[in-house]
Amino acid sequence: MEKEKVHEKCAGCKKVGADNKCSVYSKPSMWWRIGGCPVADHIEKEGDESKAKVRVGQQKQNKIKK
Repeated sequence: MEKEKVHEKCAGCKKVGADNKCSVYSKPSMWWRIGGCPVADHIEKEGDESKAKVRVGQQKQNKIKK
């Protein structure tokens, strides 16, 4: 399968080669149509709260509340 040229939103991604084609996907424009590229390293993902949340065990929670 021949690879297509990258989408304009792919500009700045490290996975775009010198030939202006994605090294991961053959049709990168498809990913931008459905919401966004899952391997895009040049944009920050919205709603990624996993870094902000800190899990605390039950015993430590009780100490903090007192």
